[in-house]
Amino acid sequence: MNTESRQTRLARFLVLPTIALLLTGWLGCSRPSESLDSLSPEKLQEKAAAGNVAAMAKLGLNFHSSKENAKAIEWLTKAANAGDVVSMYNLGVCYADEKDSAQAFAWYTKAAAAGNAGAMNNLAACYESGSGTTADMAKAFEWYTKAATGGDGPGMNNLGACYENGHGVAADPAQAFAWYTKSATAGCGQGMSNLGACYSRGVGVAADPAKGVEWFNKGAAAGSGMAMNNLGASYENGSGVEKDPAKAIDWYKKGAEAGEPLAMVNLAACYDHGVGVPKSGADAIGWYTKAADLGQPTAMYNVGVAYDTGNGAAKDPAKAVEWYTKAANAGVGNAMYDLAVSYAEGSGISQDTAKAAEWYTKAAQAGILPAMNNLGLCYETGSGIAKDPATAANWYTKAAEGGYAMAMSNLGDCYTDGFGVAKDPAKAFEWYKKGAEGGSVSAMRKLGASYDKGVGVTKDPAEAFNWTMKAAQGGDAIAMKNVGRAYRTGVGTPKDVQKGASWYLKAAEAGNSDAMYNIAVCYQNGSGVKPSLQETIHWFTKAGEAGDVDAMVALAQCYEQAPIPTDRAKAFDWYTKAADAGNPKAKQKAAELLKARASIAF
Repeated sequence: MNTESRQTRLARFLVLPTIALLLTGWLGCSRPSESLDSLSPEKLQEKAAAGNVAAMAKLGLNFHSSKENAKAIEWLTKAANAGDVVSMYNLGVCYADEKDSAQAFAWYTKAAAAGNAGAMNNLAACYESGSGTTADMAKAFEWYTKAATGGDGPGMNNLGACYENGHGVAADPAQAFAWYTKSATAGCGQGMSNLGACYSRGVGVAADPAKGVEWFNKGAAAGSGMAMNNLGASYENGSGVEKDPAKAIDWYKKGAEAGEPLAMVNLAACYDHGVGVPKSGADAIGWYTKAADLGQPTAMYNVGVAYDTGNGAAKDPAKAVEWYTKAANAGVGNAMYDLAVSYAEGSGISQDTAKAAEWYTKAAQAGILPAMNNLGLCYETGSGIAKDPATAANWYTKAAEGGYAMAMSNLGDCYTDGFGVAKDPAKAFEWYKKGAEGGSVSAMRKLGASYDKGVGVTKDPAEAFNWTMKAAQGGDAIAMKNVGRAYRTGVGTPKDVQKGASWYLKAAEAGNSDAMYNIAVCYQNGSGVKPSLQETIHWFTKAGEAGDVDAMVALAQCYEQAPIPTDRAKAFDWYTKAADAGNPKAKQKAAELLKARASIAF
């Protein structure tokens, strides 16, 4: 059976119509503050200390602006405790900045209960993400609805996302479009971006990519990093505008510099693949890392790949595992797969077949076809998990039906051997054919063998040679050996001993021990190649070291007899190895040489 190891980086040129947890920002003071704006800091503090609530709120905002959060919290708390609703809300934002999710949730709750729409939106976001409270999508939807109907633009956007994705409510593209429209009309840049994406993709409205671009431009002008990203994607793909890689790069850069992680990923992918900019692994990993540090899952995975392959970063398997783990835990299927491979190979982490099987399972459940195939092999061999032929065949089937050619080859083996399924040569042939046509080199060889032997199909030497040759050209050493045999025997192709010897040599150099023996015989007899004692000894030795018993005996005979200088000690050694491998004649010859010990210079 066959497995596959690493995947390549995920390059994401995406237009995404939703963004999770778009928070409402600072709302400023709840009361007119013109008179307070003209006050010196000392006078403002004096008023606040004297109990002026508006002054307390203004002072809190001033301290926040100067990044003195401790003092900001102190004065906002006083204003909030005095009943200022906007200060309650701003206090929640301040605690969120301080990563104190429990306090943020508490103050959003108070402000929302007092009717603040921005607080309602952010409270909903807490329920959606489980920040400061238990995640509860039904409650999130309830509060997004209140925020949206209360006039909060980000709340309208997030409610649209709920309807689009079916979060907390049945999916309803028309409602999603309606709420994105309201959000955009309310001046929310993200709402404009998502409305543009609806037009671009035809979500809840007839597809109109040009109109989508129009809204992306409005969203970008309003400062939405996602809108900038989506403009980049539009120019990248020629959707709604003429394709223009340079403009795509320009917008991806703007989105990235505005702090949008997906724009960073797309910009990195452009550098990674040389799209619109010269290819640069260093620039790619720089942007992937920035996005990864902001928690973007695809970026985390791609940083892992960079450390795994040494493309854009110094090769570091341990760091690769670190990033694969982060991305896998964030739900990236390919990261789960590569993490499994790392555990299976002991690359960057201690080898652990049980962990490998665990992550192959997660990746397979996430729809990663190579993981399904490798999980099948785990169940077939009992690697890291209890051996289970039926489950092995089941995973091979899922991967094969998903179009994964290597799994098709493995499933064919199951039907050939009756492993986990009823033995069925015709089905084996069917899967070998699909796998071969899908590009699996091993399936090509097995399809050739099916035609050669007439198993599951009518015997056809010409087709056997055709598929075996394709497998050989694809690098399969066994197929190379079989092509050599076909040329030597003239089965399925005109006889040509020179070509036969040439393919035996290719197979031998690719590590096939049978071919090593065969090419040694060719050199020994001068069949298809110029006779060479040196090459004969070389290839018999290689084959013997690879465990070929016939080669061990042949090599012993070479050392025992002319035309090379006799070396009975070496002959004895090789006869002994062949005898230990179960060859009775070699055992007899070794015994004969041992009897003549007195004449052997050991």
